[in-house]
Amino acid sequence: MSDHIVLLTAPEFAAVAVGPLRAEREDLTVTAAYTAQTVHELLNQHVGRNRLIGFATGVIVPPDLLRRFDAGAYNFHGGPPTYPGVFPSVFAIYDGATKFGATLHEMSNDVDTGAIVATESFDLPPTADRLTVDTLALQAMLNLLSRMAPQLVRLDRRLRLNGENWSGPVRRQRDFSALCHLPDDVSRTEFDRRYRAVGEGPNHALELSVHGHRFKLDNRRDNPIVRASAPVRRSA
Repeated sequence: MSDHIVLLTAPEFAAVAVGPLRAEREDLTVTAAYTAQTVHELLNQHVGRNRLIGFATGVIVPPDLLRRFDAGAYNFHGGPPTYPGVFPSVFAIYDGATKFGATLHEMSNDVDTGAIVATESFDLPPTADRLTVDTLALQAMLNLLSRMAPQLVRLDRRLRLNGENWSGPVRRQRDFSALCHLPDDVSRTEFDRRYRAVGEGPNHALELSVHGHRFKLDNRRDNPIVRASAPVRRSA
């Protein structure tokens, strides 16, 4: 029997996330997965100890699948413990936060509620836009991965907790959608605040409703789609 890590991530981050783990332990099998179905298939194929690590992924792993990882399941969250949930950079910018970072935590049945293992933090530039913050957050996640890799590759023991707690509301997709929707009487100050936080792209843009019709900001349709400094291929 051998040890196996399933790395649940996005295709553009697979190579950079696998590297620190393999560098720590050459005999360890590390396999990238991009969907919950692939995670399920990989788990069924491997005989031995299995650990799940989520890195820069929005995929939700069902509780019954999480429980099957006998060496535990951990996730790298692209935000600090003060911003659990989706799009942490967006809400941090909107709130005027001065610090941001990344969090390594145990996976649990509910998103971003698992016990915290370690964090990485940095000062947030006062004029930073969403792309800038996401890029800095990705680097913080990579720093945290490199720092914790020696422990993550030891499947014979669980990672020690650092005693930090999650705080602040767990943001959901509906919270992000509400932030994107501009009120009829939006001021220039509020518009600028939301625009800097939300940014503009094919899947995220400010919008407003007038006489039953929805209008979506679309000034930059020809710009490349970029997520945390990594180009993302456009769908046809």
